[in-house]
Amino acid sequence: MFQFDFLNDSFDKLPEELKKIIDDPEKRKKLIIYINPPYAENGAGVGKGASKAGVSSESKIYYRYTVSLGRASRELFTQFFIRIYVEIAGCKIAAFSKLKYINAPNFVKFRAIFNAEYLKGFVCRANTFDNVDGNFPICFLIWNLENKQQISTIECDILDNDGNIESTKNYYSYQGHKYINDWISKFAISEDRIGTLFFNSNDFQHQKFTYFSLAQDAKSITAFPISLNNT
Repeated sequence: MFQFDFLNDSFDKLPEELKKIIDDPEKRKKLIIYINPPYAENGAGVGKGASKAGVSSESKIYYRYTVSLGRASRELFTQFFIRIYVEIAGCKIAAFSKLKYINAPNFVKFRAIFNAEYLKGFVCRANTFDNVDGNFPICFLIWNLENKQQISTIECDILDNDGNIESTKNYYSYQGHKYINDWISKFAISEDRIGTLFFNSNDFQHQKFTYFSLAQDAKSITAFPISLNNT
C-alpha cells in the first residue's frame, strides 16, 4: 500500500517493482488498472453546483491534455483515463464512471484519442453506492488498451439495486449525427400553441426534466412549443 496523487505525481514516485512493470511494454499487457475515480468537473468555467469541494484547482494532467481533449478534460475521471491510455499504454482498464465518455458530444475529442477494445461491462443506478443520491447510471466497463478500436457500440448488462441482471442494453457513441435536442428544433411552431414540451440535456441524468405542461417552467433549459401544426 502506498500514497500516490495520480493526477499530479510523477511515476518516479511509484514503488520500484510497479515502476518496472509500467516501463516494460510486455509486462504492461498483463497489468489491470481497477479504478473508481471521482465524478466531478474541474473548476475552470464550471457552472454553479457542477464541481465538488477539493477539485476547484486544475491538475497537472488537466494542463497536459486540455488542448487535445477540449471540454472533456474538465472531468476528473477523464483525466485518469487519458493518463492511463497515453502513459501506461497497452494495459487494461476496469473502471467505474459515468457513461458520457461513450456518447456525449463534449467527448468527441476524447473518443478520437481513446481507441481501445471493449471487453465487457454493466450499468447500475448511482444510488446503489454509499453516499450517492443521484439516480443517474454508473457503468463499469473493461477495456483492452492494446487493441486499438474506435468506440462505436457497447453492450452492457443492466443491474437492479440487488445486483441482479434485468436486461442488456446497447450504448452508441456520438459520430457527428444530430442529437434529439437538435433534431426536434426544426419542428418548433409557436402559432396556435396548446402546450409546451420541456427538456434539458440529451443524457439520462436529466430525464426528469422532460415533460409536457400548459405553462412555462424555469426548471428546464429548453421549452419546445406544442401547437396544432406540429403535433
